[in-house]
Amino acid sequence: MLNRWIGILATIGMLCANGALIWRHVLPQWLAGDPPQSEVMLLKTGERHATQTGIFTDDGYLVGRSWTVADRYSDTVNIRSVTQLSDLRVPGLSGTSVRWRVQLTYQGDHPLDLEIIIEELGFPAFLKGAYYSGEFPCEWRFGDQRGSFLIDADALATLGDVIRPFNRLPGLYEGMTWRVNLFNPLRELLPTAGLAAMPVESMLVEVVGMESIPHPHTGEPVDTYVVEAPQTRAWVTVDGIVLKQTVALPLIGGLELVDEPFDDEAFYAAVAGPWRSTEKE
Repeated sequence: MLNRWIGILATIGMLCANGALIWRHVLPQWLAGDPPQSEVMLLKTGERHATQTGIFTDDGYLVGRSWTVADRYSDTVNIRSVTQLSDLRVPGLSGTSVRWRVQLTYQGDHPLDLEIIIEELGFPAFLKGAYYSGEFPCEWRFGDQRGSFLIDADALATLGDVIRPFNRLPGLYEGMTWRVNLFNPLRELLPTAGLAAMPVESMLVEVVGMESIPHPHTGEPVDTYVVEAPQTRAWVTVDGIVLKQTVALPLIGGLELVDEPFDDEAFYAAVAGPWRSTEKE
């Protein structure tokens, strides 16, 4: 009789453990919902939304900055982003610098065109695409190699980059889950990387709770939502401002991204030069 009860209790324990595992790790993937609505899509004509982020190593060493500016003109939204990294501590690539610029134009809720330009590599590297007849064909070039492919236009609504996964996240609540697509411009810099036409990674994001942290501008404590994804964690105010986020990258290691006051001069200096890619055959 005792052995029977031990067997029953062990079975119940196993089912409970499996249920908890499914509830914590599997169910969110099945029930992943829509991502937070982008505030840039809610801009009124003439309005502008701008953010700036400082990028630090996990030991506090400043390695770069990232800026994003969105402007609305009538029914068109133009989003420009530039990220500059310098003196990367990558084995075999000491002192490497890289800059990538992203321009994405929307008309209504539909993307019109996309351009990603990776600079300071010593050779042409870019991706560009445009909406056409319900599809979004893209072409890419990386040095002497070229290619083309189709991308899901809806995926562009959650496009971020692996260095700065989150820009602004309004409307969060505990338990909220969604998927985000991350562009990885550093993949081709890694010694073991193979060429990829569109280095995009999809990851599940979840709001796991709340935590009070010092505000990076004032030092005063502020309540934030804690947002987690593989190798990524972010602290977001109740009105959607991403105050801090951390990412862990192969070879490069941990990076901490901290919200900063926007500097117009620094942004325009970073984006100096033509946005559109040029080719010399």
